[in-house]
Amino acid sequence: VTTAGGTWSLSTIAIDEPAVDLDSWCCEAFLEAGTYMLEISMPTGTISLDWFVDDFCEPERRQADREDREVWDVIEEAIGGVETTATFHPFLFGNPWGYMYEDTASGSFTGLQPSDGRVEMLRAVYEAIAFMHRWQVDLFDEAFGVREVRFTGGAARSDFWAGLFADVMDTPVVTTTVDESGCFGAAMLAAIGTGELDGLGDAARLVETDDVHHPGATDYDRKYRAFRDLTDRLEGVWEEHRTLRRG
Repeated sequence: VTTAGGTWSLSTIAIDEPAVDLDSWCCEAFLEAGTYMLEISMPTGTISLDWFVDDFCEPERRQADREDREVWDVIEEAIGGVETTATFHPFLFGNPWGYMYEDTASGSFTGLQPSDGRVEMLRAVYEAIAFMHRWQVDLFDEAFGVREVRFTGGAARSDFWAGLFADVMDTPVVTTTVDESGCFGAAMLAAIGTGELDGLGDAARLVETDDVHHPGATDYDRKYRAFRDLTDRLEGVWEEHRTLRRG
């Protein structure tokens, strides 16, 4: 499975036969005749993190400017040693497809305590994004079995993100030497089309793994299960809020 950490939560797997009975997942013709790609994508990726950082992380942005650093480095340093039992559900943009969770969904924090400040809430946002990727990978694993998780996209540039994904999924996460794998793949296909490469075999040899991130000591299984359970329980809350928005 390849899971891409970017604006959306996106995971894909290549299969040998079309699968059209898996809760409306997107099944597409793949690179060679007789191969197919299944895709799960939800608006639950770093788009939620951008919202929180833009509205609530002015101190980190100022610190990054003073120290000539990326704001993400400052943020990940701040939340690295933080723990919280609070959960965030990153459904700010609902659900355009209506599978995995209801299309009435909205974002929320649950379980906040007086000890939970802005940094703890930020940690919960990071964890929620990782939980959504695990949910997608779990669905693929249940249907087909997953031998390896490859992590790509903008978030894969961060060792913090890769480590968090490994912890949350409780499995090694492999990164590649190319951050923007979609662009790289498109370039390889163009090279095949123009004759610069002989075929997919040549193209595949250009893909190199960069690092393998192994799970650490943090056990996220209980919190992930709570996240999934709370998602089901929030359906009535989402409907109430939709009624309020309608006036």
